[in-house]
Amino acid sequence: MPLNEKQNKLIGKWRLEKNGDNYGEYLDVIEIGMLKKTLALSIAPDVIINVDPNDCNKWNCSVVSPFKNKTWNYTLNNKEKDVTIDDRVFYITVTLTENGEMIEKQEVVSNDPMTGIPSIITRYVNDEGQLVAKCEAKGVTAYRYYSKVE
Repeated sequence: MPLNEKQNKLIGKWRLEKNGDNYGEYLDVIEIGMLKKTLALSIAPDVIINVDPNDCNKWNCSVVSPFKNKTWNYTLNNKEKDVTIDDRVFYITVTLTENGEMIEKQEVVSNDPMTGIPSIITRYVNDEGQLVAKCEAKGVTAYRYYSKVE
């Protein structure tokens, strides 16, 4: 089934415009160390979201920054073991709603010392045309706002 208009809006290159007020608190609850937290709060990475033109269930997402680059490839609704940009290990399932929300659910990997506090990250394009990343963990919700570059 082809993507609808709201789902298609996710595709493209996005640059971090600003972090919401409590993004630092979110990083604390997911136990990000001080050095990585300082970097996360000070750099403006690009996020590039693409879909396979032959299979709208296959997506890739890249984060490009002066600090580190990372690309994830995933198939919608499949639980896959993966590593986050901050080197934590999770089982990750990505779903896409009809409303254009891409939901990334992280689950702990038992017996893996690199697993951490899981998050749910919901990405969508708001009415102002910004890509919003809503990050939730342990009762804390934080937002990141991106503007479209390409």
